[in-house]
Amino acid sequence: MDIRISFSELHRGKIPSYEAGDTITIFAEGNVIVPDYDELRAIFSHFSKPYHLVLENIQPRFPFKRGAIDDSSPFGDKILSFYSPDLNIVGCSLFRDCAELTEIFVPSVVAVCNYSFYGCKKLEKVHLPKLKYYVASNAFEECKSLREFRMPCEDIGDWPEPVSIGEKAFRNCTSLRKVYIPSVREISGSVFKNCVNLTEIYAPLAENIGWMMFERCCSLEHVDFPNAKIIESYAFRSCLRLKSVNAPVAESVEECAFDDCILLESICIKSVKEIEDSAFDSCENLKEVDAPFLESVGKGAFRRCYKLERVKSHELKNLQVESFKGCHNLREINLTKVKIIPSRAFYECSSLCVEDLPSAEKIYSFAFYECRKLKNLYMPKLKLLGNHALERCDGLELVDMPSVETIGKFAFYDCEEIDTVNAPNVKNIGWGVFNWVFDVKNLIIPEIFDKELMFDWDFDNWDNPFHPFVSYIKEEYRQGAKK
Repeated sequence: MDIRISFSELHRGKIPSYEAGDTITIFAEGNVIVPDYDELRAIFSHFSKPYHLVLENIQPRFPFKRGAIDDSSPFGDKILSFYSPDLNIVGCSLFRDCAELTEIFVPSVVAVCNYSFYGCKKLEKVHLPKLKYYVASNAFEECKSLREFRMPCEDIGDWPEPVSIGEKAFRNCTSLRKVYIPSVREISGSVFKNCVNLTEIYAPLAENIGWMMFERCCSLEHVDFPNAKIIESYAFRSCLRLKSVNAPVAESVEECAFDDCILLESICIKSVKEIEDSAFDSCENLKEVDAPFLESVGKGAFRRCYKLERVKSHELKNLQVESFKGCHNLREINLTKVKIIPSRAFYECSSLCVEDLPSAEKIYSFAFYECRKLKNLYMPKLKLLGNHALERCDGLELVDMPSVETIGKFAFYDCEEIDTVNAPNVKNIGWGVFNWVFDVKNLIIPEIFDKELMFDWDFDNWDNPFHPFVSYIKEEYRQGAKK
């Protein structure tokens, strides 16, 4: 049954008699009235049975409470659906925790404020055809039945700010499948976090992919952000079905952005300059990174990318610890501009094929551990080859490092095929440099070093401070050993 009653009658205390499921239309005669939340709450506290609500010529006043937001809807928790031809902004918490609300149709709304629909667990249908300015923080959070969201308007008129969606706006909307937001430019953090059934998003104007934006969206397979300039931290972490990403103008991929995207195969980031720590950690199916302007790769950025075969960049200059650790299939990467190769940067990259490192000045411990396909290395500027740096590179034959001053302990451990080492200016040599190496036919080092001891397998004497091959030996040790 449809019941009509004026707002003035309700305000005077006249509460209509109705049955559960009836539609109650509340209207105002003459000018639009703007009741505040407390006024509405006093009226609707008398509505004890579920009802459908229609408001005509009534616009609830925006609640402004310094330091606080209303923690419940002024309409109570019995409202089933809502329609209003006049409402232009959905105020903060207007429908918050309306647990029975299933549908809303407001044809004039242009903006949705904080917590407007928070906790509306049965809300399935949202019709806001003129929504065009913003959806604020937490607006639809915990709306677990919402399946689709559209924000189709592209004409934003004189609105001074970029069209935006605020932090956590759709977080934990576990039934959400499709999002259509063609006019949105700014998307804040955690917006779609834990939307486990999200499969499709259209946001062609978005200029960023926010912090934790799609974290644990484990049904998302393909995303296209043609205008996004930054992919923020944890944006796609644990998107377990994500296969491809198109972000051709992105200049930065931040920390853990694609961490644990185990099915990710391809990513278009042709403008990226920096990839931060753990950005692609454990992307086990990623095969290629085409990033011609890439300059910097962070700590563990591609760690455990077992199928990664090539990194296309001619600008790469900076690496961090474990940048490519465990990339067993990595074959191609341009290191000609890299000055420092950090610890474990290419640890167990057993397919890596590089020869010229013309800019390398320091190679730290375990940097190329078990890089079994390395054959010839030319490093004209190298000053330091760290401990275990080339350990178990059992295909290595020639190492040319005319400027090297320090070679760390076990640097060539188990490099059984090594034939030539050119280090005419070396000053310090760590112990066991050629441990488990049977012979080096061409070993070019200063005469002060006893070549036979470099192959010595007797560990018992290495605790002697006068042994000539304790790590980074000092001149007085050498002199003492000669006496």
